[in-house]
Amino acid sequence: MRKVLYIAPDVPVPHTGEFLGGSTHVLKVAESLARRGCEVFIISRRMRGQRKYEQISERIATRRIYRGLVLPIGGAGRSGSGEKKKSSKFFEKLYFIFYRMILTFYVSLILCRRDFDLVVERNSAKCIGVLPAKILGVKAVVEVIDTDFSRLQLKLADKILAYTKDIIPKEFHDKVVLTHAGVDAEFKPVNAGEVREKYGLEDKKIVVYVGEMSEWHGADMLLDIAERLKEGVKFLLVGKQLEKLRGDAEERGVADKFVFVGFVKHEEMPEFISAADVGIAPYKPSEEMKKHGFYFSPIKIFEYMACGKAIVASDLEIIRDIISANKCGLLAEPGNAEDFASKIEVLLRDENMCERMGENGRKAVLKYTWDSVADIILNMKSEAKYGN
Repeated sequence: MRKVLYIAPDVPVPHTGEFLGGSTHVLKVAESLARRGCEVFIISRRMRGQRKYEQISERIATRRIYRGLVLPIGGAGRSGSGEKKKSSKFFEKLYFIFYRMILTFYVSLILCRRDFDLVVERNSAKCIGVLPAKILGVKAVVEVIDTDFSRLQLKLADKILAYTKDIIPKEFHDKVVLTHAGVDAEFKPVNAGEVREKYGLEDKKIVVYVGEMSEWHGADMLLDIAERLKEGVKFLLVGKQLEKLRGDAEERGVADKFVFVGFVKHEEMPEFISAADVGIAPYKPSEEMKKHGFYFSPIKIFEYMACGKAIVASDLEIIRDIISANKCGLLAEPGNAEDFASKIEVLLRDENMCERMGENGRKAVLKYTWDSVADIILNMKSEAKYGN
């Protein structure tokens, strides 16, 4: 049995209603590795109320560590004046150097005491796993999810998994294997009659949004889109902090077009997506993304596809590759509410197109499972060709 040490100290596993995408990613990859006969030990973030250690399943265990080592703290300081912010950032940076040193020492002890075959490290861990792995002769893979990585980390890695090469320095391109986020093979359409009945949606056209309020997710744009759509269309909002939109929706007179479901457990998600006619992903690139290009592989799009829903999504490189290649939706100009509303209306008017695109997505999503991500991780041949 192969033993994998998964270093993910930035996210809780399983998630606790926070860091949803990252937590889901780590747990689902771990589950896929376990299905392939691996024993997986995860170093994860401990949140208030969580136990220090948990045996998640027969082959998956996690050791949780507080961000503050002995107590839970956030990842960034908050302050008023610019001078105070500068000081706060300095001490925060100093603390996290100490924090990573402690975790690196802890990981070194684990690698010395247990016979691990492979270390997998999220990029934000910045050498906590790959440094001791290199010293002790254990193969190491770095998952680069965003631009928060260190060059030393990439240098020490045997293989780098990334959604795009654009954010990886060229000197490390020979180590890069393109990958993607994923979805469970069991994530399927279900009867959603209870959801429609509970929220009074039986006779409505439904657009579902799954996600959060992060600026680049574009959730705030849903109000602009709603203003441009005809009566009879409802937005089903599933995710954390989306209630923040309610007040603005009431001020703008579109509150009746929204159902704010809030956070739901991941295993319940198919029921809410299945209740919809169309899935929406209105991503707006942040300033950093404008510099490096869009570098995320959105889980929500794969989940819409898995439930057989046609999609309207932002016309951004990684998303475009998925939508266009699989003919499972329409692309709209990022930040352009008029274009999004127009594309939604096209799909809602043409039921045949909507159904056809949904079927295309459902068939194509088998290429984007978490199992395929696990296969990429376990195949340590750098010359192997994966991704797009």
